[in-house]
Amino acid sequence: RGNRNPFGGSLFGGHRTPILATAPAEQLQIEPVPAGGRGPFLPARHVSLSQQWLPEQTSLKAGEPSTRVVELRVDGQLHSQIDAPELQWPNGLRHYPEPPQGETLAGRLGVQARLTSRWAVIPSAAGQYELPGTELQWWDVEADQWRTARLPAQELSVLAGAGGSTPRPLSGDQQPASTEAVQAAGEQTPPAAEY
Repeated sequence: RGNRNPFGGSLFGGHRTPILATAPAEQLQIEPVPAGGRGPFLPARHVSLSQQWLPEQTSLKAGEPSTRVVELRVDGQLHSQIDAPELQWPNGLRHYPEPPQGETLAGRLGVQARLTSRWAVIPSAAGQYELPGTELQWWDVEADQWRTARLPAQELSVLAGAGGSTPRPLSGDQQPASTEAVQAAGEQTPPAAEY
């Protein structure tokens, strides 16, 4: 038969029949961004914000580094489509950000974006500090309504460092802007969190 060729080459002996496949046209309706939103439009099935400190502890010490880790999870988005949340910092907490690390996980219900942000934090003086909370508004695509993911404010206790020295807190415009400043001062940047 023509479709058997023991010597190699085309199994169909050079005879080809073109096949044309068609599909019905589909019409897409693009809805406008719902009114009442704040900030970039973020449609998702679920959004959450969480944070932790490394090493885990109930208080910090002046002059000693710790790592603050904030994780943003968004169901229904790719990590390349979301931005890290913006945080506010009180005076007296020097902070050195690392580039956010993102990943996209695929599961039974779809994709989930994870964006992890880390800061090396060095308190300048002993005392009580309040880390302001932050909010992220998003659109629930299943319920068709706005929702808000929240990272609550946190009270932070800072104890006196070695020798009991409590340097005067730096103002915002005096804070160094890179981890190189920590290393140049002899500080060791904390290890990154592992998940």
